[in-house]
Amino acid sequence: YMPREYQGIGNDDVSLDAWKRISTVHYKAASQKHRYLYRAYLLLISSFVLLIFCIGVALLNPPSKPTTEPTQIVIVTPIPVTPTPLSTPTP
Repeated sequence: YMPREYQGIGNDDVSLDAWKRISTVHYKAASQKHRYLYRAYLLLISSFVLLIFCIGVALLNPPSKPTTEPTQIVIVTPIPVTPTPLSTPTP
């Protein structure tokens, strides 16, 4: 993440209440960062729960056993087709 300049903070501000404005802007930036980190944390936890759920479903439903019957094969024989000559256009 690249540092961002927030509106309301001036490094050259020498007024008496400048520290209040700087503190307010820093508080807003920190709370916004906290919201983003909390959202990323919830997404990480939910994806982990979903992964555990999928693994559990795969383990509880093993693949079916193969049948002992022979596999039925369908044989398709092509029908012979006589080629038709291409007609040439007449001028």
